[in-house]
Order: sequence, then structure tokens, then C-alpha cells
Amino acid sequence: MNKEEVVQLNKLKRKTGLFFIRVMGVMLICFIFLIQFEVNKEKISASYTAEDTVRKIETQLGRYLENSEMFKNIISSEHHNQ
Repeated sequence: MNKEEVVQLNKLKRKTGLFFIRVMGVMLICFIFLIQFEVNKEKISASYTAEDTVRKIETQLGRYLENSEMFKNIISSEHHNQ
């Protein structure tokens, strides 16, 4: 192997190494974006679940208050009738 071939081989090794580093960098960036996407998706899902639970509780409380008001009126009207 002469000196020129060694120089060409070293250049090829450097180019290959730089290409590998770039590919790894792109993969790392894609991986970070994927993780952020999943985290945001989970946050949105948790937020929706919490809001849905609050709506259900509000509905149940509304029904309870309507029923308790109705019973209160029935009881008070029975006391007035006696």
C-alpha cells in the first residue's frame, strides 16, 4: 500500500465516521421528538379523563341537589298540611 492509498483510506474512514455521527444525531433527535409526542399524548389523555370525571361528578351532584330539594319541599309541605 503506498502513501496515497493510505491517505485515501484515512479520508474514507473520517467520512464514514462523520456520516455515522450524523446518522446517530438524526436518530437521537427523532427519538427525542417521539418521546415528547408520547408525553404530550399522555398528558392530553389524562386531561380528558379528569375533565370527563369532573363532568360526571357535576351531573351526579346536580341530580342529588334536585332530589334533595324535591324531598325538602315534600317534607315541608307535609308539615304545613298537618
